[in-house]
Amino acid sequence: MRTLEFTRREMEYLIDNCNFSEREEMVFRLRCKKYTLEKIAEKIHVCYKTAYRDNKKVKEKIMRVL
Repeated sequence: MRTLEFTRREMEYLIDNCNFSEREEMVFRLRCKKYTLEKIAEKIHVCYKTAYRDNKKVKEKIMRVL
């Protein structure tokens, strides 16, 4: 996924309306800060595959809201 570039207002709107799980929200916030999936996995103590799957769910939820 390309780095997400949302304004603060857009980020808050998506967080409020996408019904992210706690970990998905963390992935979303870190992706907005331009973290790679590898760095996110390391930071939240999960394997890369889990971070990848959470990122995929985040993208799907964003597409449903937009």
